[in-house]
Amino acid sequence: MSKNNLIANWLANDLATPGRRKCDCVADLNQATGSAYTTSRINEWAQGLRQPGSAAQRYMAREAVAYVLRRELGATLMLTDRQLDRIADGLSVPSASSFSTIVFMGG
Repeated sequence: MSKNNLIANWLANDLATPGRRKCDCVADLNQATGSAYTTSRINEWAQGLRQPGSAAQRYMAREAVAYVLRRELGATLMLTDRQLDRIADGLSVPSASSFSTIVFMGG
C-alpha cells in the first residue's frame, strides 16, 4: 500500500510535532469535525478498508496539503489559512448536505 495518500500524509504531518501521538491526531479530527472516530477507524482508512466521510477528508486535506507540497517541491512554502481552506475545499468530496434535489423533466 502506498504511503503517499491522504491518511498517511495527514498523520505524518501531525506526528512530526514532537510528543504528538495518533490519539492526539484523532482527538483534533473529532473536535474539528464533531465526530467520534477512533484510532481503529483511522487504521481502517489507512488500510483502505473504509473511506472517511467528506468532513474528515476535508480536515485531513487542509492539514496535509502544505506538508505534501513542501515535501514534493523541496522548498519552504508558506500558505495562509485562507489558502489552505480553499485548497482543501478544492480537493474534497462534497458532503451529502451540499447536494440539492434535481428533478429531470421528460421531453
